[in-house]
Amino acid sequence: MRNKMLAKKICAAVLGISMAAATVLSGFTGPVNIVRAEGVTDYESVGVLKDVYADRFKIGVAVQAISHWGDQSAEIGNASKEQFIVSQFNSMTFGNEFKPAYNFDAESDSLFTVNRAAQELLDWAKENGVPVRGHTLVWHSQVDPSIFAKDFTATVSGKPTRDYNATLDEDSLVSRDELLGRLEKYINGVIEYTYANGYADVIYAWDVVNEAADESQADGMRKSYWYKIIGPDFLYYAFLYAREAETKYAAQYADLYGLDPEGDLSSITPDLYYNDYNEWFPRKCDAIIAFLTETQFNAGHTMVNSDVINPDGDGTIYGDGLIDGIGLQGHLTVSDSLYQYKDAIEKYSAAINNLQVTELDVGKAVAGEAGEFKQAQFYYDYFKMLCECQDAGANINSVTLWGLTDTSSWRKESEPLLFYQDLTG
Repeated sequence: MRNKMLAKKICAAVLGISMAAATVLSGFTGPVNIVRAEGVTDYESVGVLKDVYADRFKIGVAVQAISHWGDQSAEIGNASKEQFIVSQFNSMTFGNEFKPAYNFDAESDSLFTVNRAAQELLDWAKENGVPVRGHTLVWHSQVDPSIFAKDFTATVSGKPTRDYNATLDEDSLVSRDELLGRLEKYINGVIEYTYANGYADVIYAWDVVNEAADESQADGMRKSYWYKIIGPDFLYYAFLYAREAETKYAAQYADLYGLDPEGDLSSITPDLYYNDYNEWFPRKCDAIIAFLTETQFNAGHTMVNSDVINPDGDGTIYGDGLIDGIGLQGHLTVSDSLYQYKDAIEKYSAAINNLQVTELDVGKAVAGEAGEFKQAQFYYDYFKMLCECQDAGANINSVTLWGLTDTSSWRKESEPLLFYQDLTG
């Protein structure tokens, strides 16, 4: 029975969404027959995702290293999962290892010391030829609060804390100028590390800022400590510093990659993305588009000027040439509206036509075969919708599943991913 359930989940979800790419199959209404398929007992029988969508977009997966927390359900360090990832995916994102909480180092001149598990994942990606989405440079969560504090000592009621959810003592916070300097130094530290250590040809995208939107606020922005100390223009500065860093280090380290510093450096210059969740909610969608493409943080370029800023830009993050695309996380359930999601994609692509689905998972509503069927149908419909949006002109170039197996998912109770823990049935 276990093998049959595994076969149904993989056949329904994987082969079902594979069929979504074949939009030329007239009359195909969904994976009804596929969901009842029998005789498939291991993943090698279900086809190759990265090949199915080779003409559409990269297919990625979020991974973690067993060595990070000693989590045996993680992927890198598990030979069978590593083999499976290489066979099925052509992109990967580090679930936690590149987040600021694990790489910020107040004692380093660059404020950055690479987490050993992050380096392990980079080495694995390079050795196996799997491109990487860098996630993430700036976030309000999973960040060491000492970056916001005088003498790098964050306090609550006078007592030191490392809790990134804590409400910090006001008198422990640094000035705007000090935090801007730390923001620039940390971003430079991360990006120079990737160039100097041979990973610039592995990383093809960066989530520069993650989850800065709050549609309940008048300006649509979350009141994080980045916002409270620097102001809403922290978003502009984050993208400016990232663009300056990759431009500088691509030229500086070009020889390491066999490139002419004066020539085409696009192969070692990753695209810069803004990334957020509930991105299809209409008010949130509008807020994100507004602060990326409409808010003139640097009107007339009187706030700051730089060689990387488009001289004809309008002072917005996008208009000044500091951002390349928008990341749509895609944490969904089978009851979510794909009509609403499609509307959001159309709005985003009209504003910045370079989109990636960055953290896709789909929660089941009920357990058992009925739940698996509905989940498979939703995956099928979702990928079909992405293909339709592409055909209508939306540049969707990467889709990343937020985890490999249900048991390693942050939403494991709803079994939101394509594969069970036992990949071979």
